Amino acid sequence: MKTFVLIALLLIILPCQYYWYMARKTLDVSLRKMDNDLAGRQDLVCLIAILLGYLGIYLFPYKMTLAAYLLAGTGIGIYIEIDYVKFLRKNKFNSQYSKKAVLFSALTCFATLTLGMALML
Repeated sequence: MKTFVLIALLLIILPCQYYWYMARKTLDVSLRKMDNDLAGRQDLVCLIAILLGYLGIYLFPYKMTLAAYLLAGTGIGIYIEIDYVKFLRKNKFNSQYSKKAVLFSALTCFATLTLGMALML
């Protein structure tokens, strides 16, 4: 079961990253660099959340820690998406790119956090 969850989540993350990359190709160089920098910071926040979740599970091996990780991961994911939408509006990205970027970013962020949780089970 765990293998199927991991495969399914990877089948969500990889296509989302690809289509987000293809959407970025339509941007000019300066906007693409700004967007890549923010996306890198978002990925770093997701990675830190996963590592802190592992640390919490290791230090406090109870199911409550998994629930706390899930709530914290959801909160972090929502914060990242709100920050990303503000960034896109402030820097006047075109609306077609903004819609695609927010969709693919949200799917990737939540799938990454869910993948981290599934690996802990």
